[in-house]
Amino acid sequence: MMAELNCFKAFAAPVYGGYHAMVRTAKDASAKPITGKGGAPHVYPTELEALRAATDGLTAWINGHLERSGEVAGETAAAANAAFKIKTVEPRRRQITVITKRKAVRVGQDRQA
Repeated sequence: MMAELNCFKAFAAPVYGGYHAMVRTAKDASAKPITGKGGAPHVYPTELEALRAATDGLTAWINGHLERSGEVAGETAAAANAAFKIKTVEPRRRQITVITKRKAVRVGQDRQA
């Protein structure tokens, strides 16, 4: 049997009265149930509902804050960028003259009345 060290898993575990939605992340070695209000594991009446809740919980965890060695990704980059004066560069604009039957009009400037 292969060891599941760095694996993610979402599954439904049968319990008395229904199913628990269980989520296992690579950060935590053991699976944990999806809890409701008060911290108690929520009991779902069907296996499908528990599986959907487990999948939603795992997806929310994956799409949450990314961590690298215990720090939230992006915090150090924001601190480094704050130390430097960052200048935004405006794109170059050029004027195009369009000749019509009436008179020449410059595109990109307001017309004067």
